Amino acid sequence: MKNKQAMKKSESKKTTSIVGGNATLIVKVISILGYIGAGFGILLGLILLFGGSFILGMLPMVEISQVLGALAGAFIIVLAVMTIAFSIFWIFVSRALWYHKNWARIIFIVFAAIGAVNSLMTLPAGILSLLIDGAIVYFLGFDQKVKSLFR
Repeated sequence: MKNKQAMKKSESKKTTSIVGGNATLIVKVISILGYIGAGFGILLGLILLFGGSFILGMLPMVEISQVLGALAGAFIIVLAVMTIAFSIFWIFVSRALWYHKNWARIIFIVFAAIGAVNSLMTLPAGILSLLIDGAIVYFLGFDQKVKSLFR
């Protein structure tokens, strides 16, 4: 009798660890997607920062005044710095999600929901983004196994 109870306990522990492992894997994949997005953001910011004047030179603007050119250059620099800063912030959020911090889960849900709404406005081109953002919102916001990791 005791052997049967011990076997049932060990089987239930195995089942729990497998389910927990899948939930952990889902969170890790979402976190890796965050790291990848942050990496592309930093790359874009660096391209804007160091190639902004080249980009402005390629635009077909005839006789642009010096003031407008300087303002456009300053705008590109500010945009580049903001993109790099947000990407660095996103690295920290992705790292916190990796370690199951609840505040990071909430931030991911909010930004994925915003991304899903944005994807709805760009259908049919935004269907892949809509699917990814919808999956992130579902798993982090509604899946009980994943949510239990953040308690």
